[in-house]
Amino acid sequence: MLMVHDDSSVSGSIELVVSILDITGSPFTDENPVSKDNKGTVTATLLDEDEPLQGQLITFTTNYTGKITPVLGTALTDVSGKASVTLSSGDSKGAGQVVASYTDESGNSITKVAGFISN
Repeated sequence: MLMVHDDSSVSGSIELVVSILDITGSPFTDENPVSKDNKGTVTATLLDEDEPLQGQLITFTTNYTGKITPVLGTALTDVSGKASVTLSSGDSKGAGQVVASYTDESGNSITKVAGFISN
């Protein structure tokens, strides 16, 4: 059963897509949970009409379990529109969520949620 998913949202022409993968590029599952030795990379991709948006601030938080590095939970998008942080297991075992958010200069925001399993 796949518990981790990509999630995307559109606000006008801006699209935010979030993925969580392990070091091998595989999704996290019950058999392959986030752990101390199996950290994940959370990547948010920000596009405007399929064109990457560079230098934009993405904030990352977790719900229920999991820890984001850097602790501040922010990253800037690169030339490909991608911003990444590291996800490690939290204090609790079970299902958790990563929440990625982007707010434009006008105050419009997009928030996306992706789930994962933590050990």
